[in-house]
Amino acid sequence: MTDEKIEQPIIIPETPLGMATFVVRYYGTFDAEGRAIAFYTNEIYPPENENARSSKIPLEAVEITEEVWKELLAKQTGAVYLDGHVVDVPYPYIPPPPPSPIEAIEKAIESLAKDIQELKRELRGRR
Repeated sequence: MTDEKIEQPIIIPETPLGMATFVVRYYGTFDAEGRAIAFYTNEIYPPENENARSSKIPLEAVEITEEVWKELLAKQTGAVYLDGHVVDVPYPYIPPPPPSPIEAIEKAIESLAKDIQELKRELRGRR
């Protein structure tokens, strides 16, 4: 007997179709710009037979690697998938929200109050 390790396939007791070994495959659907729409795995949507993919995975879904899947999930809208590659894209500029109507009204009241004080001073000076 030697100390040499022999790699054995991972046996998952309940794999789809009763296969002895199971390879998880990742799929994604993307819009025209390459932004991810949805992800699928054959682990969640097992195939009807071992030579096909599940009919529940859309035909337009492309197979991607686990690494690409993880990177796209991590970057969310900061990356797209184009020509088989993950491409970083800048996040779109999000302008600050407009001031609330209450703030605008409060500023208008303050301004009017100042104007009234000035008018009162002018009237007192004319007497």
